[in-house]
Amino acid sequence: MKYCTHCGAEIMDDAVLCTKCGCWTNNAPAPIGQQKTKLNNCALVGFILSLVGVITFFVDFMGLLALAGTILSIIGLVQIVKSGEQRGKGLAVAGIPVGACMFLFDILYWIVILLP
Repeated sequence: MKYCTHCGAEIMDDAVLCTKCGCWTNNAPAPIGQQKTKLNNCALVGFILSLVGVITFFVDFMGLLALAGTILSIIGLVQIVKSGEQRGKGLAVAGIPVGACMFLFDILYWIVILLP
C-alpha cells in the first residue's frame, strides 16, 4: 500500500486518484499533449534519402540514394506497424513512392544515356 502525498491517506498501489482527497498520484498517465513517443529513425532517414535522390537526380548514379531511401522507408513502416507507433508513419509512407519513382526515373535515364 502507498500513501497519498497530499493528505496522507492510504491508497492502493495502482491508484490514479486518492479516494479521500481526490488528488492525482504518481501513477497518473501523462496528459495526451505531453506524451512523448520517439520518431522512427528509419522512416526519417529513408524520407531524407528519397528527397536527396530527387535533388541529385543527374549526379546520383543509378538512383542508389533513392533506392536506399525506399528500402529504409519500407523498413521504417514495418517497424511502425509492428510497434504501433504513429510518429514517422507519414514520412515512411511518403518516402516509399518518392524513392521508388526516383529510382525508376534514374534507371530509365541512365539506360537512355548509356544505350545509344
